[in-house]
Amino acid sequence: MIINKLTLDELVQGHESDSDTWQLLLKDSDREEVWDEAVKKREQLNLFCLFAGQWPNLARTYKKIHSSIRKSNDSPEIKLFEVTHPSEPFQVALGNTESSTMDSDMLSLDIHWGEQQIIELEEVKSIKFSVDTCMSIHYSYGEHTGWITTDDSWDFHPSEGAVLLTFIDGIRNEHEEYYSITQNAKSISTIVLLPK
Repeated sequence: MIINKLTLDELVQGHESDSDTWQLLLKDSDREEVWDEAVKKREQLNLFCLFAGQWPNLARTYKKIHSSIRKSNDSPEIKLFEVTHPSEPFQVALGNTESSTMDSDMLSLDIHWGEQQIIELEEVKSIKFSVDTCMSIHYSYGEHTGWITTDDSWDFHPSEGAVLLTFIDGIRNEHEEYYSITQNAKSISTIVLLPK
């Protein structure tokens, strides 16, 4: 017998303490993957609750776009990563060892087509995108919306609030409305940058 997702979520939250349920989980040959997936799902739900509580209009957009989220097998891999600007002009040239230890703490995230993700960020970050071809990204934060491409960068400032980035693998017509573009795209993914 397989444990349903609701019961798994109760186990993750500590609400379900029935030993038979725990035994059932432990007997599952995929228990590590099942548990890991349940924990990740709970973390995303908790982050969504924080997001929706503080930025309800943006959360509505996030949920509305959910029906358009899809994945094509031939969409390119895309990565979001943090870039730093050395505080000392000669830091890179002199091979400062501190910068190499800081690099391991830097943001690096694979964008998964057909998924929505929420990530928390504590401080100002300059973000770039790595992909083989130029793609459109729609941004929304506060009262601002617009378009950038993967050739651009994004400066995330926690004081400006949450940012919704929608990655689109498809053709964007300048005169076409955002939701119409998402309906015609091959692949869609969204990332919320959430101030911590």
